[in-house]
Amino acid sequence: MAVKRFRGADQPTNRSIVEGHRFTVTVVRFDAGSGRAGQWHHHGEHHLVAYIVAGTMQVESGPGGSVVSHLEPGDLVHIEPHTVHRERYQGHIELVGFSSGSGLGRVDVGMPDLVL
Repeated sequence: MAVKRFRGADQPTNRSIVEGHRFTVTVVRFDAGSGRAGQWHHHGEHHLVAYIVAGTMQVESGPGGSVVSHLEPGDLVHIEPHTVHRERYQGHIELVGFSSGSGLGRVDVGMPDLVL
């Protein structure tokens, strides 16, 4: 058994990742352009939980992106396996994400109303 320390200041990018057997913890810090939209995707068999530390974002899901969740500091979001979604970030964002599952952790798709 071991204890590993990952210092944010020592990370070469704005994303720190710790991976283990069937789980991933990610700390994300970056400045995004206002309204920047991500690619439609899902996380396969993975459950994804994210805690918003700083900044605001939206998560779009549902047919045609019709369901929009507005997230701000202190919010916790859970995205169930195979939920097609994308994120929009406003300004600086910091979040801590945790995923648990097997298989591919991210699958890009072309249509937001894809049902798996």
